[in-house]
Amino acid sequence: EDIALMKAQVFAALKAEKDGETLAWKNDKTGASGTVVPMDRLTWNGLSCRRLRITNVYDQQKEQGVYKFCEKPAGKWKLVGPD
Repeated sequence: EDIALMKAQVFAALKAEKDGETLAWKNDKTGASGTVVPMDRLTWNGLSCRRLRITNVYDQQKEQGVYKFCEKPAGKWKLVGPD
């Protein structure tokens, strides 16, 4: 469930018009939560891409990273790696 909640916010962030708006998720069953922040758009290897800052929290653990997603084909986002 946690992964599904996070993925829903990742896809919402990829479609978001504005950069910098925080999209949050929380699973009351597990206590896990996180945020996804759409950052900038860029072109990489000829592809339309976007960077997202993803933060996940569970118990006392907090992990954060910036990841690059690119559209290939248009409308189909793929994770291409940490940025």
